[in-house]
Amino acid sequence: MTAEASVWDRHYIVGEGYSLKICRGIRLEVSRRSTREGFRVEDELINSTFPLDWMVSMALRRVLPKPIRAASLDARGSAQALVNAMDVDWLPQASVHKYCRTFEKGPMSATVTHLNVPDWAASGILVNLRAREARLLPPLLAEYRLRQDEDLCLDDWLATVWRQATLGTPSARAA
Repeated sequence: MTAEASVWDRHYIVGEGYSLKICRGIRLEVSRRSTREGFRVEDELINSTFPLDWMVSMALRRVLPKPIRAASLDARGSAQALVNAMDVDWLPQASVHKYCRTFEKGPMSATVTHLNVPDWAASGILVNLRAREARLLPPLLAEYRLRQDEDLCLDDWLATVWRQATLGTPSARAA
């Protein structure tokens, strides 16, 4: 084990293929998901502390749903201002507690994160594997009996849990 952390992040489900979160109330992170060589890859688009400069605000504008773009541009001064601007019923959002432990094995690392979403009575475990080269991952997956076709990103899980919470169905428990 190389690292351990306990944090609260605010996640927003803003659109297909994008992840938007406010980390620890001080940093905005936006990434884009795609698939390469059969694996999900996340490319970082924004990683900035508040207050956000105008270039970050313009990049954020391209990711957000149209009805809240103007409000988000006006709310670039603090994390709380942005949270307030995006506080609309139709935008799935959640405060997520994460207890993370990172492990390293040769040129690869794994982060095991225990997730808790109190507002939705949901919990889960996220295993995030990283390697410099995709060819290194299949043997590791096989060793731990994991399959790349079972990949579910955090935002997709949160969207599922949000739908269940808003429909009043039992909470999602992931393992």
